[in-house]
Amino acid sequence: MTPPVRVFDWLIEDPALRRAWDEDALPRAIGDALTGMRRGAGLSQAELARAAGWDPSYVSRLERGGSAVPAPETVARFAAACGLVASYAFHDAAGATLAEIPLVALAGKVRRPLRRRPARGIGQRSAGERAPERPTRQRLPLVQS
Repeated sequence: MTPPVRVFDWLIEDPALRRAWDEDALPRAIGDALTGMRRGAGLSQAELARAAGWDPSYVSRLERGGSAVPAPETVARFAAACGLVASYAFHDAAGATLAEIPLVALAGKVRRPLRRRPARGIGQRSAGERAPERPTRQRLPLVQS
């Protein structure tokens, strides 16, 4: 009897699916590293979200990997919530560390969420500006025949 074919192995043979899988490799690897950091700190996703000031669904999206690599500020904030320090590390071809730059400054820089001002559109007025007088409608008398 032949062994069953794993669905993943079968799907990955399709060149288009293989290309898509390979393109998402870095975000998935970062997501796995973030999950490891959180678990190593003994935190649940909800606890980490509370510590970082995020929604728990955002932590889940970061850990799943998605299709985008998170910004350095996001990784630094995630690490700070885990009690760690994220850093950029530069290595030579042999793997020896040449330089390491901690991202501590970035972790504290993004604590407060940005507040956006609504764009002024047609019919909106700035602070202190009064609304224009509205013309009153005149009611015409009904004509009865």
